[in-house]
Amino acid sequence: MRKYWSIFMGLLLSCPLLAQNEIDALRYSQTNFGGTARSIAVGGAFGALGADFSSASFNPAGLGLYRGNEIMITPGFNVTNHRSDFLGNQAEEIHYNLNFSNFGFVHTNLLVDSRGNNMHDKWRAYSFAFGFNRLNNFQSRQFYSGFNAESSISNFYANELRGTHPSGINPGSVGFEPSLAYETFLVDPVSGDSTNYVSRIPNGMVEQNATIDERGGINEFTLSFAGNYDDRLYMGATIGFPRVNYTNELSFTERDVLDSIPGFRSLDVNRELQTQGWGINFKGGMAYRVANWLRLGAAVHSPTYFRLEDEYSSNMTNRLDSETITRESPDGNFSYNLTTPWRVIGSAAFIISKYGFLSVDYEFVDYSESFYSFGSGNQLTASQQNNNIRNLYGPASNLRVGAEGVIDNIRLRAGYAYYGSPFKDDVETAGGDQIQQFITGGIGFREESFYLDLGFARRMSNDFLGFYTMPDDSGVGSLNEVNRNQIVMTVGFRL
Repeated sequence: MRKYWSIFMGLLLSCPLLAQNEIDALRYSQTNFGGTARSIAVGGAFGALGADFSSASFNPAGLGLYRGNEIMITPGFNVTNHRSDFLGNQAEEIHYNLNFSNFGFVHTNLLVDSRGNNMHDKWRAYSFAFGFNRLNNFQSRQFYSGFNAESSISNFYANELRGTHPSGINPGSVGFEPSLAYETFLVDPVSGDSTNYVSRIPNGMVEQNATIDERGGINEFTLSFAGNYDDRLYMGATIGFPRVNYTNELSFTERDVLDSIPGFRSLDVNRELQTQGWGINFKGGMAYRVANWLRLGAAVHSPTYFRLEDEYSSNMTNRLDSETITRESPDGNFSYNLTTPWRVIGSAAFIISKYGFLSVDYEFVDYSESFYSFGSGNQLTASQQNNNIRNLYGPASNLRVGAEGVIDNIRLRAGYAYYGSPFKDDVETAGGDQIQQFITGGIGFREESFYLDLGFARRMSNDFLGFYTMPDDSGVGSLNEVNRNQIVMTVGFRL
């Protein structure tokens, strides 16, 4: 289980850098399909189809199928249902939020003269587009509660302080929370051994509760260009500028509900982490009309080069029988670079005359290729984290399938997507493999100069969250079932 617990200790594990671990690298490397309601309704399977702004973030060649100017906006509503199993207790939390899934503008130049004759041999048109697509949503609220008869988080703090003399305990050397545990007398040096520590709660027997609020997402702003050659070959490129905005607020408590721990009543640990930053990437793609009934597409996404900044703080309150002691950490901040993996996408679309289409996308990504750069003085830590990434993560295959049926000016849509586990086969995940499945659908209304699309996507996944480990590598954590329902509406105008 050593590999397993090392993955998930990001929530309560304190270190001088606080975040910047394997969990954060995976969070910002994983992207889902997003954008317009039409694209979401068909499971994001738009790689060979095009004429939809979501193509800018997946296969920009699809923008070459536009025949005119267009502007659109897509507000969305999300409902996240989070079920947890913590120490044998089940809990459920539901979180709601509003956001924008897409905004875009496409300008198309048809290369014809006033009589409709081609001006540049077989080049038919080119399109320029800018806007954004939402590629990930971090909104979630989680609650955990259970009785732990075996351990306390204070045991973890005592183990983290082992080997450090009390005079050397500070946030920079041992981490924010182990330092606070010492300052609040939650842990004490062992008599006669000043580099070993013992907890006031040596054997557990405490009620543990945790609440986690996550907010934010990844919005990718795009500048794209695409061309149409002979109404058969379409080529495009995008420069993407993904914006990361992530907040994690944690409240963790332990209480002596049996009144069995001498001198101790309760412990509160609170932490806030905010991560913000920008990235840059390049996407190139092509689509080819093999026949009127078949289109093929391919796209390559470069790594995203992120420049991120973390701001974080912690506080701890230890309520003893005789007094209450509260300490706060200093405000911490740290800037660093993260590089995400390459992606390769292959697509095929089967056009059923004027009655609709069936489309398939296959995407390959190797999450072990993510890596950090912390700058001078911290490269040893970066190297350790990069080794963890390579040891834990591996290649994943993602599949998206979608269909659309046409009835006059009405469009009926459905889709399915499968995003493979980012973990290597030999990494134990205890059921929390983070495989994601999507069931999607929607309806659209199209007129000559106006359209309205509604899309729905249900994302289903399981993950495991570890709270702390003991010296023998046993640990406390929760298996979580996460279902996120997304409803979006795109309003578009052809200009």
